[in-house]
Amino acid sequence: MKKHIKSVISLVVIVAAMSLLLAVTNSITKPIIDANKAAAGNAALQAALPDSTGFEEVKMEGHDLPKTVQKVYRETSGKGFVVELQTSGNYAAFTITCGIADGKIVSANYTETNATYETAKTYYKNFIGKDLAGVDGVDVIAGTTNATTAYKQAMKDALNAVTILSGGTADTRTEEEIFADNLKAALPEADALHRWVALKKDSAVTAFDQVYRAENGAGVVCVLDKTFIGVDNTGKVLTEGVPANLSEKAVSIANEVIQAKLTKVDYTDKNKILQAAYRAADGTYVFYLDAHGYGWYDDNHGYGEQRFEPIEMCVSIAADGTIVDCLTIAHKETGGYGAVAGTKEYYSQYKGKTEANYQEVDAIAGATYTTDGYREAIQVCFDTIKVLEGGAQ
Repeated sequence: MKKHIKSVISLVVIVAAMSLLLAVTNSITKPIIDANKAAAGNAALQAALPDSTGFEEVKMEGHDLPKTVQKVYRETSGKGFVVELQTSGNYAAFTITCGIADGKIVSANYTETNATYETAKTYYKNFIGKDLAGVDGVDVIAGTTNATTAYKQAMKDALNAVTILSGGTADTRTEEEIFADNLKAALPEADALHRWVALKKDSAVTAFDQVYRAENGAGVVCVLDKTFIGVDNTGKVLTEGVPANLSEKAVSIANEVIQAKLTKVDYTDKNKILQAAYRAADGTYVFYLDAHGYGWYDDNHGYGEQRFEPIEMCVSIAADGTIVDCLTIAHKETGGYGAVAGTKEYYSQYKGKTEANYQEVDAIAGATYTTDGYREAIQVCFDTIKVLEGGAQ
């Protein structure tokens, strides 16, 4: 029993000694580690804003800043700011250190990324010397659309954050939010606006136009040459200062849409792909669908995951069973792969096809799930017509 007690005491003494040793070691090494981290951090800030004398972190509490903004530092002598951001475009994630002086970007280096495209990795060079207006003018890169769009938005977020923290005001809306607000401003009486597709072969609506129909019949919004043109249900142009050629085209499109007189059809899709269905007087159907899309996402900057996200589609099918029009409204597909489904070069291939041959459209290379999901949605359209025309479900 005494030996057992001695052993326990010895063990306690050893553990206490080790704990004391670890505490002493930590007290010695922690300041060194912290100093090294601080030095590395300062080096990154110095690189983002050269010839700086020092930095102080700016408190962001109480300010409505973009979610991409993680930290903001002010150069102590007033030379500018450094903004740290995190953003992702599907599977391409970026941690960015952006230097800003006199309202312009002086550096925009990614400090961490898992992007595989060299174009995405060097995209930051396009923003050097740009102010907010200049950033808007930078083009995204085909094949890396999601990644470069996210990077571009981060640059705008950095400039807006500095403006806000400096006591000014800035528009922190995303491009999608701005687009939606512009639609609403063009036709304030609309309760909801849905993307429109052509209902006939000689339609005034082309693949290059963006046309939106108000569900409550208030009118139409045409986005022509980046101009949002509201036309009410009498054919009157509501937007002021529109060039005559665009105004005439908008009225022509609006009249076609208004005269179509679509009737909403009640139909429940058990697979939840079909979102809404409409029928025109001539027997043409219009379908709004959420196809089963697929993408690789990296919300955690390096720890990606595969997710199924909807591809918003609109398809019109004539009474003779021919696809009149097909378009992708929105998607979250992976850039360089499934994102091809969002291009007019892809979805316009379905025009003129029937149930018998629509699968002849080539599959999207490297995106089998996306292709299958797109085709499945189109098949839902044909199956729904059969049911609505008296066939078996």
